[in-house]
Amino acid sequence: MDNKFHRRSFRRLQRAYIDARYSAHYEITEEELNYLVAEVQRLQALTERVCWGRIGAERP
Repeated sequence: MDNKFHRRSFRRLQRAYIDARYSAHYEITEEELNYLVAEVQRLQALTERVCWGRIGAERP
């Protein structure tokens, strides 16, 4: 959240769940989408590491 682009992208992600399904006016740029994909992938990897660490199991 260190600059305007990141803040705008995060707000767009927050609104996407409802707006993208119900509003014909929802728009996202390719740049914003690419940024959000990378952020979601980072979050997914972090979540996986934390979960596997907590259950004390090896990754499959």
